[in-house]
Amino acid sequence: MKHTFLTLMLAAAALLGVTACHEGPINPDPETDVTFTFGAYFLNAGATGQSEITQLNTLYGVVTPHCFSLANDGKTFGNGGRDIHIVGNKMYATLASSKRVNVIDKNNCKDLGSFTISADDGSLLTPSHLADFDGMLIVSLAEGYVASIDTVSYSVRQLQKIDGAAGCMAVANQKLYVANPDGETIQMLNPVDLHIMKTLEVGENPRSFTVGSDKKLYLVAGTTTTSLLQIDSDTEEVTTVTVPGKPIIAAAGPDNSLIVYVSDSADELGGRFYLLSLEQLKVEAEFIRDGSYVKDPTGLFIDLNTGNVYISQDGNGDFAIIYIYASYGQFITSFDTGTARTVGAAFVTSK
Repeated sequence: MKHTFLTLMLAAAALLGVTACHEGPINPDPETDVTFTFGAYFLNAGATGQSEITQLNTLYGVVTPHCFSLANDGKTFGNGGRDIHIVGNKMYATLASSKRVNVIDKNNCKDLGSFTISADDGSLLTPSHLADFDGMLIVSLAEGYVASIDTVSYSVRQLQKIDGAAGCMAVANQKLYVANPDGETIQMLNPVDLHIMKTLEVGENPRSFTVGSDKKLYLVAGTTTTSLLQIDSDTEEVTTVTVPGKPIIAAAGPDNSLIVYVSDSADELGGRFYLLSLEQLKVEAEFIRDGSYVKDPTGLFIDLNTGNVYISQDGNGDFAIIYIYASYGQFITSFDTGTARTVGAAFVTSK
């Protein structure tokens, strides 16, 4: 079912959309140098493991929950959604429980097939997170492998065993960084041939990366006690960033800034979003300054083209809610995804 929101229609000037599932693709003018955002897809893991995709079409003010099943005659998407990523005209989603990567047309959510990745003994590996480099898709695998995938044949070009498990990834300064969520390290790989270049000590449970406009990495690590770390992709120096509380999630914007959600049991809201300057590496102000708030957020995604900020929050267990804020902290609108536990977002742009 598609839901049309008046507030999304009013926001269309600021948020340019993608096509809805039943419509053809919007083809940007190849002559223009301006980059447009045509919308977003949100991967939802589901309350019981059954995953789905929600499509946001801001051109027409339409949200389409269960976009994959609607676009593919009721076909189920798979179980255990972990990450979603766009390379070229294709969108990829990892399904850990189903042990496969789904391939989807980014313009209309049509199913283009799927592929699996196996170890040398033939056992299926568990896909976790996604990245890309020079047109190749890169997949981390929970059993401690990283694979590069040809995006035409979906064949494995390289399969590299690393130390420990393989979780979130980031590419910065022609280097691939892979976190070991079960340990205290991240590993730096050459993204071309995936050989391990260096191992960095960062503390327990490194679990989420974001790359700043300064080309440095920002990592949230820890379990009971968490920290926000900056990793210099030139020197590999690791620096702790001071924030007022326990950092939970962070995302880098396009304007030399970082937004981080910090929990604080003494705070009446339970936590707040802060805006950090990457130049000074310190908190400048609260991000949300219009009197609204999002309690207990589960995800933070930033469209690097428009600067708009998408914050996910689990609703009543049956669906997640996405709140959209402008880059200067003004609330725009919100919508429900139709499925619980939003774990990833992919933005469709003209480049």
